[in-house]
Amino acid sequence: MTKQEVSAKMQEFISLMQQEKDIDEKLLKVQMTGLKSMAAVNQRIKEHDGYFEQRDELRKKMLAIYEELAGFVAARQKEMGIS
Repeated sequence: MTKQEVSAKMQEFISLMQQEKDIDEKLLKVQMTGLKSMAAVNQRIKEHDGYFEQRDELRKKMLAIYEELAGFVAARQKEMGIS
C-alpha cells in the first residue's frame, strides 16, 4: 500500500466519521413529543430507524477500512521486526 493509498483511506474514514456525526445530530433532532396522531408517530419511528440503518452501514464501511489499515500496519511491523 502506498503512502497515497493510505492517505486516501484515512480521508475516506474521516469522511465516514463526519457522516456518522451528521446522522447522530439528525437522530437528536427527531422529536417524538407533541405528535397528535399515530401516523405522525409511525413516520417519526420510520425516520429514526432509517437513521440507525444509515449509521450501521457507515460503521460497516469504517470497520472495513480500519481492518485494511490495521492489516497493512501489522504487515509492515512484521517486516521491520517490530512486535
